[in-house]
Amino acid sequence: MKKTSIFTDKQWGKKLAIFSCLAFALTSCNQENENPDLSISEEEAAEVIFNAVDGDSGGILDQSESLGSFSSQIPSQGEEARYASNSFNFTCGTPQTYEWSQEITKTNAQIAWDYLVTWTVNCSINRIPSQIVFALAGNSFYESPRISSADSNTIQWTFSGIEPTAEQYQLGLTMERIGNQVSYINETKQFSSKLNLSADNLTLEKSETGVILGKVQVSLSGTGSGGETFAYGGTLELKSTQVILTLNSGQVFTKNR
Repeated sequence: MKKTSIFTDKQWGKKLAIFSCLAFALTSCNQENENPDLSISEEEAAEVIFNAVDGDSGGILDQSESLGSFSSQIPSQGEEARYASNSFNFTCGTPQTYEWSQEITKTNAQIAWDYLVTWTVNCSINRIPSQIVFALAGNSFYESPRISSADSNTIQWTFSGIEPTAEQYQLGLTMERIGNQVSYINETKQFSSKLNLSADNLTLEKSETGVILGKVQVSLSGTGSGGETFAYGGTLELKSTQVILTLNSGQVFTKNR
């Protein structure tokens, strides 16, 4: 299945150019402050992590919902069956691709993402689908009153339990997000970061209102504009109405889904 990307290279380049100019301007402002606090706080780290999770920013909540909907179209009869709403077949073990792009303007945020999705259906010995592996690669952009971020993403999801008798999908996740951020929390700061998420025990109900549940391991590290390094780790707990981040320090941050 092929979807046309809403972004051209020129459009995406323009977004990154605007972000780079903003970051340069903010760095110049910080240089005018003789003693700025450029360390990256736990609160700022939490904002970066929640940005990768949010259900309206192309984060893992959005991803699981979109990929779950896609997975529900895989026929249980085997590779010769056709999709209910599409006109092509899949072949066990053969990767296929489509593009998933979106741009959202909200009252207080600008959000965009552009992913190439490679999906592979793994089958049992009798060629009945047993698992779907999704590999996502691409860029994302997020600007809000608290933080702006331009990122490169490499993500893999594993969906098991695709047989119709299973009430839930069992999900595995690995994600690496490398990017540049500007924080507007307290002191304005520019920094770069690498975020890793991993989980192997997530569940997703197959109903239309199903939500992803479980725990995700988190690590975030990076460097501030003044050369200061930072590193945070912890656990994300995905609940039905909230996402709870517990850092290794014991500090807890909560956000509604």
